[in-house]
Amino acid sequence: MKKMSSDTRQTEAEIALFWERGPVLSLDIEVRSKIPGTIEKWLKRADAASPHRKIAVVQLHNNGCEHSEDICILRAADLRELLGGVR
Repeated sequence: MKKMSSDTRQTEAEIALFWERGPVLSLDIEVRSKIPGTIEKWLKRADAASPHRKIAVVQLHNNGCEHSEDICILRAADLRELLGGVR
């Protein structure tokens, strides 16, 4: 673990998630002492708007950029559900 500041740490870990056909994702896990409140608020709002246990995803878009470059945020448990479980 490389120390970023007194209250923020970054874990430099690449984790390959395996599906039936092999690795499908490579994750860079960022560890923080606290997730920014704005992100938590966005996820709560997405949860409230997702009927019938649909997976809540927050899509961050920079004005003037391609939507294909947007960043999507979802909970790790939901990601595992999408992938059919992680081994």
